[in-house]
Amino acid sequence: MIDKIRKNPHGSAAITVICGIAGVFIGAFLVFIIVYCSPSIKISMEKEEVETPQTTTETSDNFTQQNKGKSDSEFSINYNSKSNAVMPKGSSAVADAVAKVAPAVVNIDTTMTTRVYSTHGFGFIDPFDYQVQEIPRGMGTGIIVSSDGIVLTNNHVVSGAKSIKVTLSDKSQHSAQIIGTDPVSDLAILRIANKERSFPTASLTNSESMRIGDWVVALGNPLGVGQTATLGILSARNRTLSDSNVDLRNLLQTDAAINPGNSGGPLINLKGEVIGINTAIIRSAQGIGFAIPAETAYTVMKELRDHGRVSRPYLGIAMADLNQPARNYLGLDKNIQGVIVGQVLPNGPASKGGLKSNDVIVSINGTETPTASELQSFMRSLKVGSTVTIKLWRDGTEKEVSVKLEEQPSSLFRQFREP
Repeated sequence: MIDKIRKNPHGSAAITVICGIAGVFIGAFLVFIIVYCSPSIKISMEKEEVETPQTTTETSDNFTQQNKGKSDSEFSINYNSKSNAVMPKGSSAVADAVAKVAPAVVNIDTTMTTRVYSTHGFGFIDPFDYQVQEIPRGMGTGIIVSSDGIVLTNNHVVSGAKSIKVTLSDKSQHSAQIIGTDPVSDLAILRIANKERSFPTASLTNSESMRIGDWVVALGNPLGVGQTATLGILSARNRTLSDSNVDLRNLLQTDAAINPGNSGGPLINLKGEVIGINTAIIRSAQGIGFAIPAETAYTVMKELRDHGRVSRPYLGIAMADLNQPARNYLGLDKNIQGVIVGQVLPNGPASKGGLKSNDVIVSINGTETPTASELQSFMRSLKVGSTVTIKLWRDGTEKEVSVKLEEQPSSLFRQFREP
């Protein structure tokens, strides 16, 4: 048989061709049956069903009073303290969320003044002959949180600005004025100088309802190219960023692309609610961006609106988490958790209360403080002028001291974490 096949190559080729043609017809017939005769598959191809969630929200402070007759320091804020809603699903969820918030997102352009000096013979500069000129300083993003034109953004976007211009989603441009800033939290609020119109707004919601891995969208004006939306997830919570000017804590981390110009823009969930204010990136890495939680922004806005500034109690210490080398140096048992005091600010509250370097704070008013972040978070719940009881370890002995909290000086933008 093998020899016969070898002697008849043309016959073998003919059989192959016939089989191929038959296979084509059979395959085409099966495709026709599957696609056009199966109603369940036909429906799924024509229409994608999207689950419509039922939402219930609890509003803690909606400030629904009318805005007429208010001063520049009065405005309403839409904020949900808790959201129990099921996040929307389906391919249109992201687009729907963006469409809901985008009208309230504004581009911010700032200018600063500088002196331009005249030069005379031999290139000498005349210090008395100059002109003051405004030059572009930078750009950023903001979110309208009140229908009368209150814009929430980052402090570093508008700090030092001579003039501020905001561009709305409808391309209209308006001047704006700063009505409150808080360098410590890197937040600022502006008022659009147009009292004749009502502006679209976005609602803030407590970010604690979000889970790690939930979808988020960052909106902003990256590199000045125009309003842009980028998709990512909530990567982590309680991140800390410190530099020479500010100490930002309890930040949200996301891998949604954030670039220069995004600062001050909203980070939103798939319900179209603002869960954070984009504030920083790590330039040496990709996919690591940070946002200030909406609950922090809400608290700061209320303080600025009601008091014109943010009042914060402080201890006046430099502190760090108690790591193993420090534990070994101090001879502390491994079961002791706390925050080590690196430095004590002279004449500060802690100094007056008797705290010393190398003290290990384990609790304040009975609330354990195992990390510096948790201590800072607890401090935010306290009031200026209140007296707290601090339990600490010193030289192998447990002690208690009383400290009367004072207001953090406006010049003290950073509380050091390292000794």
